[in-house]
Amino acid sequence: MRILAVDTATSSQGVAILQDNRIVAHSQTLPLAIPPSRNLLPTIHEMLGANSLTIGQIEGLAVSIGPGSFTGLRVGLATLLGLRMKLGIPVIGVPTLEAMAHHYHDSTYRVCPILKAGKGEVYWAQFHCHNGEIVRMSEDRVGSVFECMESIGEPTVMFGEGWFVHKNQFELTLGTLCLEEASREILTLAVNVGILARRQFQENPMP
Repeated sequence: MRILAVDTATSSQGVAILQDNRIVAHSQTLPLAIPPSRNLLPTIHEMLGANSLTIGQIEGLAVSIGPGSFTGLRVGLATLLGLRMKLGIPVIGVPTLEAMAHHYHDSTYRVCPILKAGKGEVYWAQFHCHNGEIVRMSEDRVGSVFECMESIGEPTVMFGEGWFVHKNQFELTLGTLCLEEASREILTLAVNVGILARRQFQENPMP
């Protein structure tokens, strides 16, 4: 199955194309570059053309559904819903924090992706990994940095935009409970959105 996946929930817009178990292509626009509303469709068409594909060859769509930037989420959802209506193919929404957690699907530690929220707050959720799969341990939450830290009760890999903004505070308060695996390669988040959506397509085939 050939899937077009999009992430506009975070500050770096990502687009990816996956075919079965293979990543065909992926790209990421740096923060503060062209806004998603002006850049998303051109990026999609450029990526398709660079891989000798047309939009009509896409069989499924996947998009991050938050939490994250309200404007970015709106653009991503509206764009893929428009493509769904035009092409008549299914679209699956993937929670942003879940897609982020998939970066560490083979970690031996609990994983906590953290995103910035308004008014100095953060979004977060906790996951653990089992046989290469991520298993949700908490619902998505939003609150103060203190509330996020208070929820950490064991050594946990912490990462994401919210983590980097408040890194010193986390490390000072949590000490050895706060882990960071910075050495691994982090692919465009849209790739993870596509991988998780593909599993849903496989579990629940759509006509």
